[in-house]
Amino acid sequence: MKIGKSIKYLGITTLFVFSFHFSTHEILAESIAEEDESAPEVSEEEAEQGNEEASEEVTEESAEVDETVPEEEPNDAEEDSQEADATESVEDEQQESTEEVEQQEVKAAAAKTTSDSPFQKGKRHKDTVVIKERLAILGYWDSSNPTTLYGSQTEAAVKEFQKAQKLSVTGIVDDSTWSTLERLATGPLRNPMYREDAIPLKEKLELLGFGSFAKTDYYASKTEKAVRDFQAYFGLGVDGIAGNNTISKLNSEASTPLQSGKRDDKTVQLKEYLHTLGYWDSKSGTTLYGSQTTKAVKEFQKDFGLKASGVADSKTWAKLKQEATGPLKNPMYRDDAKTVKADLQRLGFGSFTLTDYFGSQTEKAVRDFQKQYGLTVNGIVNDATKKKLSEAANVPFRKGVRHKDTVKLKEMLYVVGLWDSKSGTTLYGSQTAKAVKEFQSAQKLAVTGIADPTTWSRLESAATGPLKNPMYRDDVVSLKKDLVKLGFGDFAFTDYYGSQTAKAVKQFQSYYGLSADGVVGKGTTSKMESIINSPYQKGKSASKISDYKKMLRNLGYSKGITTTKYFGATTEKRVKEFQKDNGLRVNGILDEVTIKALEDLEVDNVIYRETSYNISLNDQLNKQLSLNPPPQTDKYANSPAYVKTADASFYTGGAITGSRVNVRTAPDTSKNNVAATLAKGTQFEYVKNVKGTSVSGSTTWYEIKYKGDTLYVHSSLASKNKTIAKMKSSTTVYASKSTSGHVFYKLSKGSEATVESKGSTWTQINGKTWRNAKASEVKQYLDPAKQDEFQHLVLSESVRLPGSEISKVLTGKGVLEGQGNAFVKAAETHNVNEIYLISHALLETGHGKSALAKGIEVGKNSSGKPVLVTSSNRSSLSNIKKVHNMFGIGAADSDAKRLGAIKAYNEGWDTVEKAIVGGAKFIGERYIHNQYNQDTIYKMRWNPANPGYPQYATDMAWASKQISNIKSMYGQLNNPRLVFDIPEYK
Repeated sequence: MKIGKSIKYLGITTLFVFSFHFSTHEILAESIAEEDESAPEVSEEEAEQGNEEASEEVTEESAEVDETVPEEEPNDAEEDSQEADATESVEDEQQESTEEVEQQEVKAAAAKTTSDSPFQKGKRHKDTVVIKERLAILGYWDSSNPTTLYGSQTEAAVKEFQKAQKLSVTGIVDDSTWSTLERLATGPLRNPMYREDAIPLKEKLELLGFGSFAKTDYYASKTEKAVRDFQAYFGLGVDGIAGNNTISKLNSEASTPLQSGKRDDKTVQLKEYLHTLGYWDSKSGTTLYGSQTTKAVKEFQKDFGLKASGVADSKTWAKLKQEATGPLKNPMYRDDAKTVKADLQRLGFGSFTLTDYFGSQTEKAVRDFQKQYGLTVNGIVNDATKKKLSEAANVPFRKGVRHKDTVKLKEMLYVVGLWDSKSGTTLYGSQTAKAVKEFQSAQKLAVTGIADPTTWSRLESAATGPLKNPMYRDDVVSLKKDLVKLGFGDFAFTDYYGSQTAKAVKQFQSYYGLSADGVVGKGTTSKMESIINSPYQKGKSASKISDYKKMLRNLGYSKGITTTKYFGATTEKRVKEFQKDNGLRVNGILDEVTIKALEDLEVDNVIYRETSYNISLNDQLNKQLSLNPPPQTDKYANSPAYVKTADASFYTGGAITGSRVNVRTAPDTSKNNVAATLAKGTQFEYVKNVKGTSVSGSTTWYEIKYKGDTLYVHSSLASKNKTIAKMKSSTTVYASKSTSGHVFYKLSKGSEATVESKGSTWTQINGKTWRNAKASEVKQYLDPAKQDEFQHLVLSESVRLPGSEISKVLTGKGVLEGQGNAFVKAAETHNVNEIYLISHALLETGHGKSALAKGIEVGKNSSGKPVLVTSSNRSSLSNIKKVHNMFGIGAADSDAKRLGAIKAYNEGWDTVEKAIVGGAKFIGERYIHNQYNQDTIYKMRWNPANPGYPQYATDMAWASKQISNIKSMYGQLNNPRLVFDIPEYK
């Protein structure tokens, strides 16, 4: 229906808007009493005029009835008119009775059957006026002067309303139509509606910046959009309907005194906030909210992404207060800026006019301060910056101040060569300030001469850290003695570490495969201590000494040497001769370089052993086949698998049809959102089709439920109508359609499998990837003679190569690169083969690039419990360290990063080397040095000493798959030592 001019329904607007709690018939009765007295009435005489009345009704209802009236219509209309007039006459008499009787009559009229309803074409009833007024509100009527006649146009409007509301389309106002019409017309404003309260609603929306409107009573799409914007802006439910919550919020925001032309004490505070943020010229102001205030508020609102209405609504006030009272930043005008500037100036971060203005110059100084003190660099004086600035600016270590710790400061300055003596007084004088400035300049700190916390920390680190040039410290004396003993240099044993000492340290580092930087760090100290305390030197005994003596004898250094385990003076002399002849450092100690040289000159570097077991190969095979599960294989992953049809029930469901299909948290392949990778045949619950990114020309995806999660899979990789077999009881899966065929596995009762084809006797299912291997196949992998010899490599034997050689296989392996010496140390300490350790580490760390490998920070909380460090808890934790875990020790799949990091923290693995050496202990104990001596890959898989337990895999080909990386790494080494142990079955 075309909607014409809206009506202003007389006297009834307030009733409909504010009297929702009244019953239908109470509203009816009240609306009768409030009808406009000027509304046309039909007299009894008019009922007698027959066809003339019908003609008048056309004029009275303003095109309510079509101008072309069927010939039989006047008689029907006359009868309807007479009936309606009779009803009106009765009702006029009833007006003299009590209100209770009147309401009962109205209720009775409304309860008539549809055929007797007064609200149908051709009838009259006073409440037809009410119906038309409500139709007008909802846009189905366009007359401003409705009558009591229910004509064809009224009927058409009612039908249109009934159709829109999915009611029975009869054109007759029954109880359901009446109640729906009443509910919508008197309910909250929504699109489309014509009602007078739309005007003040528009005015308030416009005031608050939500659009500009013609002030009519029409609530249409533009008004609805403004209401939606208002609801979203203030966090209300967004539906475009002006319900109670929306009206309440709108009234509240529009009635704020913080708007143009009003006065309020709060306006004074608002102007102070605006001044703080640079939007108002002075700190003070009056209570008047004038045009200048409105302009300033608009500017603030625009800058902070708020509705630029000029009215300080609740969101504007909250944001204004937050910014004005929050941390100092650029630009702001606030008294505490003076203190910040003074502190920055005192610490050497600029020179300022001490006003309350915090501008770009102050921001830059704050950034410089934050950078130097290890704070978040943002130029904002947050709590952390404010606290650190105050601490730094008020330290007692400044010119003219005495403090007991100034003595310690001078001692540290002496160590780094900036003070003349080891001792000093408590006075921080001009010479102290000068020395501190020199140190600050060298360290690229702010040069203030004040020993602030950063300067103190840096000085303490330098003075107590690794020895380097130049330094004066007592431990330099012992360092020099050790260097001389190991054949590096000749010194006066003073506490001065100068260029000569640094040169000798670099030579030592280079010789033993360390980074030659001349700094005596932990690696250098550890290496030096290991050689100084070597078991292979004069006065010591060790089992391997006899082996090394044999090597010396074989190489011609045999004079006076007996092949015992004792290292005496004669052995030392022969070792020195060997070192001198081979261009090595002459120190008489069998250090790693000397041992490597000895081994390189040996003729036989490959050793074969045999170990006999009290079990035959066939008995071993039968034992393996009796295990649950027996040896498995994936070679049949794509082969047919069959179950008896009678053993299963069937239904239709969702299943993966592709191989290794990614299911995602959203239907989008452009993002890193893979939740799981599913094998072909995996079942899921289909939910619905959705659109997503295009795959193979299709944008159709399935929303699915998998293990309780809502996920998405592309339609080309799955089916929503796949037949699923559910096992009625424990069911055998066969390799063929015969119960005498090979058994792949068993499915338990209730297990499900995707059906490939269903027959009357046998059903082919999508089988598991891993299935029982055949006996003949298992025997091929079990026979030691048929395996690659690297399956029998003894993993407790070292390759006997220096760290520099081992590092060849670590090139490009993340944090493991260059860690050859660490693996050598781990092998020596825990008797685990270096290459086996590296193979484990590469697997567990993703080639040295996992988070656990690169390091995760852990600290202790207030309860002393180690937890992962986050930005939110860092300040509350103590003893924070970055720790590493190279072998996944303790890193259970349920929470690998956290558990692995906490294990590393508890073990003290705060360097890559510590993680390698410390983790090797667990690898050795777990895999090699157990009671069954499973020190080869073959023994780990088949355990001939105790078949069945422990065995580290069920895959029959596991051992053959493990050795490729180990063989490849051995191939990169120059003449590594190889020891093989071949099992011998009886």
